[in-house]
Amino acid sequence: APVSTEQAATLFGGQLTRTANQDIHLSGILALGEGAAAIVSTGGEPPHAVSLGSTIMQGAKLAEVRARSIIIDRNGVRSEVFLPANAPGPTIYVR
Repeated sequence: APVSTEQAATLFGGQLTRTANQDIHLSGILALGEGAAAIVSTGGEPPHAVSLGSTIMQGAKLAEVRARSIIIDRNGVRSEVFLPANAPGPTIYVR
């Protein structure tokens, strides 16, 4: 597979592209003993849980779960989606 210069830059302290993912909305993060998941909604659909490594929507996979954001892999290009700054309720769950 071809190497993305953007991904290679992260090895040396570069940043991931924070592209606007207007079609993916993050409403919660689940930290589980056996992995992680995110609560996301796409295309105006109701929020649902997506486990790490699973497909969020066609061409987009949940690649990484962080404390306040997730990393989406779109056919090798990674971008970050953040939790809303002023969420009305709890957004991080630990079990």
